[in-house]
Amino acid sequence: MEPQQSVFSTLPLSKERAEIRQLLLQPPSDDAANADRIICFLRRLSLEDAAEYVALSYVWGPPDSQTRSVTLNGQPFPVTENLHDALLHLRKANDRRDLWIDAICINQSDAEEKTSQVQLMRHIYRKASAVIIWLGPSTPATDTALEWIDKIGGALLDIGLWELGQDELRGWDGWLQEGRYVFAVLFPTDLKQRAWFTRAWCLQELANACVAILRCGEREVEYTRLWATMYFCNIFSTWAARHLRTGNQAIDVRSARILEDAVDMPTVSIGLRRKRLKDPTHPELRLKNLLVRVNTVKMFDSKGTQIRATYPKERVYALLGIANELVAQDIVPDYSEAYSVEEAYVDTAKALLRHGNIDILALCRKRKEFQGLPSWVPDWTADNREPSGGSSEKKWFSAGRVSGRVSVQPELRFEGDRLELRGSFVDVIADLGATWSRGIAEPFDYDAAGKVFNDIANFLSRSSSPWRIPIGDLESGGVVNWPQRATSTAKDGYDAIRQAVNDPALRGRDHGSSHAAFLAYMGRMERIYDSRPFLSKKGYVGLCPVDADKEDVIVVILSAQVPFVVRKREDRAWRLVGEAHVFGIMDGEWMTEDQVVEGIVLR
Repeated sequence: MEPQQSVFSTLPLSKERAEIRQLLLQPPSDDAANADRIICFLRRLSLEDAAEYVALSYVWGPPDSQTRSVTLNGQPFPVTENLHDALLHLRKANDRRDLWIDAICINQSDAEEKTSQVQLMRHIYRKASAVIIWLGPSTPATDTALEWIDKIGGALLDIGLWELGQDELRGWDGWLQEGRYVFAVLFPTDLKQRAWFTRAWCLQELANACVAILRCGEREVEYTRLWATMYFCNIFSTWAARHLRTGNQAIDVRSARILEDAVDMPTVSIGLRRKRLKDPTHPELRLKNLLVRVNTVKMFDSKGTQIRATYPKERVYALLGIANELVAQDIVPDYSEAYSVEEAYVDTAKALLRHGNIDILALCRKRKEFQGLPSWVPDWTADNREPSGGSSEKKWFSAGRVSGRVSVQPELRFEGDRLELRGSFVDVIADLGATWSRGIAEPFDYDAAGKVFNDIANFLSRSSSPWRIPIGDLESGGVVNWPQRATSTAKDGYDAIRQAVNDPALRGRDHGSSHAAFLAYMGRMERIYDSRPFLSKKGYVGLCPVDADKEDVIVVILSAQVPFVVRKREDRAWRLVGEAHVFGIMDGEWMTEDQVVEGIVLR
């Protein structure tokens, strides 16, 4: 038995008593020659006990990263370079520090113990007197940043920013126009590119902390002050992009880039904690919404940075301790090699679907590491974008709602890799238009947009509204660009972009009173990714996945927000191609009470 394994064998954990191991970090030695030697001990602790400890949230690093040695219960024990640095900085000068650190307190070589301890993670972080978020050693830039975040964040909290909700923010246009408290804060690269901000497990560790303190070297800042500073900068940058324009393109572009740099911080972990503290029942803390937020690439969130996970299963497991609904209890973490990632993803999809989350089907378009998944199961490792219309709790659309009935359940049935659900076949794709595919951080393609506009106009009758389809009938509104159903403002933006499509001299110019609508429309189009216009045999027009073919079929699934495109397989089942926007049936118009509803088998 290796020395480090003997440490764990002498301290077995009881599941019945919800036991964990606590790390007792000793103060540095008075002997200068041994001052950097880290000495610590483990002891058992039940979560039912009253003992206090501080939990550490940090980044492990790659599995093959270099290690350093500490002394644990008298035995040498390997830890990563980053953890070694954290322990050096966290030691008290003259007293021990009681900690909980996953890499040391859990036997990482024991899959059964790891699975059991992961199920306690929510309680471990909630019971901790504080969670210290170790971002790594400091630099002059991070020292300055944290100093000013502490000051500015404190001032913003003092004026009530923490309590503001969506309704209050809708009135901030005038508040900001008056110029009060308007400033920009520089988040240096040294801070915003710290790996902690994009690590999956850190989401749970931060969300469940009673007190959260971010630390770089010797400098600390309390979480709420960082949140307040980031939140205000995001609000201000959105407002400024619309209203602080000189008419000089060079100056306005430079100003926009300064604002983008000021707010280019990964925001997922920071925002989730506030939601859990303010309202533990918040809809965005439902497992489906957490999976969407964490495992999709956002167009304007830290240049599309996706949350990272060392092991693919953690893209689901790391969120179970935050989720506020019963579906999370139906998913039991299993790290054993006998239980594959594919099985974990299939079981996750089944659990979500059984609890009514039909719209996870809109997340199945891309595959990365697991090409063999059934077409109705999301691959959480893929570079998915947020669905253009099928994941919001606001339920902007209701294509699968059956008129005249109070409630209709989708009646799911699983058999092997098959999913049978209830729905209605709408029509067959007859023609396809130009591809609209914009990558992260790519400039707006006016020529491609013009082709899409023209194809939609050609497919539609003269009495229709071609400006709604390129943006999936949603526009961005409010001071922080929340989505809402498209209005005449979107038409103004469409008209302005059409002018720029037809006259290249207008591209990049200020569009006067229509400029805000122009930018908002462009922003919504940039969120519609890898799609193309289509015309069906019955005359329906809309957007379908770029992978769709002629003769693919449009279907509406009971209770789903959006229609889907499916393709017939040789075994009589259907392959899910992806979500669709079908003008004229997005609000339940197709699903009349007498519409034929039948079983649709996806595989």
